[in-house]
Amino acid sequence: MRGPKARKSRQCTRHERADHGWISRSASWSRGLECTEDLCHEYEELKRKVDALQRSRRHVMGENLDTLILTDLQQLQLQLETALKHIRQDLGHIVS
Repeated sequence: MRGPKARKSRQCTRHERADHGWISRSASWSRGLECTEDLCHEYEELKRKVDALQRSRRHVMGENLDTLILTDLQQLQLQLETALKHIRQDLGHIVS
């Protein structure tokens, strides 16, 4: 990194190192807990997204369709028809 952001980053790092000597262990511990809580929250959010994507993938592959209501099935059908249309267009361009 170059420029003001890089300088600021280096300054922050220098200050953090300088501050480390006088920061109490409890403050340091508190920062660690905040970081851990943030990571736990991020993990839970990412896990929810992965689960939703896996569920969506299974539906596209024709699995677990009995869990969908009629409007979800219709939306899935439209999504698959649109994808098939694009595939056929791409195939037409490749063949011609």
